[in-house]
Amino acid sequence: MISKFNYEIEGDTNNLLIKVNSKDCKNKQFIGKKLVEILQIIGLSRKSINKFDKHKYITINNKNISLKSKIKDNEIINIYLGSNEETDENLIHSNNNLENYNSKLKIVYEDMDILAVNKPKNMVVHPTKTIKNGTLANAIINYQKDKEKDNNNDNKKQDFKIRFINRIDRDTTGIVLIAKNSFAHQKIANQFQKSMKKEYLAIICGKMDLNNLNIHNIDINVDNDIIVNKTNNKDNNKDNNKDNNKDNNKDNNKDNNKDNNKNKNTEFSVIITDKNTDEIVEHTNFEIIQYNDNNNVTLLKASLITGKTHQIRRHLAYLGFPILGDELYTKTNNNNNSNENKDFIDSSLMLHSYKTTFIHPRTNKLINLTQEPPKEFKQLMGDNYGL
Repeated sequence: MISKFNYEIEGDTNNLLIKVNSKDCKNKQFIGKKLVEILQIIGLSRKSINKFDKHKYITINNKNISLKSKIKDNEIINIYLGSNEETDENLIHSNNNLENYNSKLKIVYEDMDILAVNKPKNMVVHPTKTIKNGTLANAIINYQKDKEKDNNNDNKKQDFKIRFINRIDRDTTGIVLIAKNSFAHQKIANQFQKSMKKEYLAIICGKMDLNNLNIHNIDINVDNDIIVNKTNNKDNNKDNNKDNNKDNNKDNNKDNNKDNNKNKNTEFSVIITDKNTDEIVEHTNFEIIQYNDNNNVTLLKASLITGKTHQIRRHLAYLGFPILGDELYTKTNNNNNSNENKDFIDSSLMLHSYKTTFIHPRTNKLINLTQEPPKEFKQLMGDNYGL
């Protein structure tokens, strides 16, 4: 949800700069407010504020003052972010036995706070005990060093840091977000189950429709209850049609009917609830986009409401429609996967993180990022994705 406060934060990757001035229509609202209140309004947690304050990273007109002090007209608040590692989650250091990796990144979006990249298949996001090189983290460090060279900065002893906001599986392709400072990481991470949207494209074998969705629980032990909610558009269609009859604009009626037909009998959800508390622990919304009868495959859109490990892959496997190329959740004797697409099944997981929507941590504006899926999707579905 976008904040009701319309403020402006300046500075750079390592600094948040808030200029308070009675002539500034955006930041004059801060005059008379306590410093701690302003820091909370822009999205810093009380824990982070206390740590910034402890390390004397917060200044007013270049002086350290109490968090309870009220801000006056023509004062400048500066929060230094560069060395505050205590507030960073999932922080990876380049000097922590992380080797350089010469792999050119495909940049989806970049500014002073955020880097979004298109991760290729067969690449691990971050180093593990057994994999130290060839990861996305290695490639990002190489990218950072090249940028420093282009800016004529000496980076021989510089410790580059990586803060992954989201991760995707090794065989999954698509958008991965990286925060350039602890402020951006904290604010976007807090959006995960609120305003942030993460949408994926997946291809499954066979034709899926809402009439053949049954829980098969393929080779997976599930301790909690699985619920499949199939969207019922009948009531919505009645209301829309009633409204359309009142509307004399024929073009609007035509567009509304087109949207209704598109969504009719195509949307469903997989929800896993705790048997003891009825609390939702996993939730994925799906939409059936298109069926290609030539290759006998179905394209789906999956929207994550929660973000558990392998969530989309497991939820589709529960329904008996594991994703093409998913060796972990596919039974070898599953009839849906006994078709002519064996080459794709053996080589590629057909799951792609294609759209991410979030509120920018500094500007408070909505950011929509999209990334086209790899060529294998077009080979199976054709050029028209129906999105």
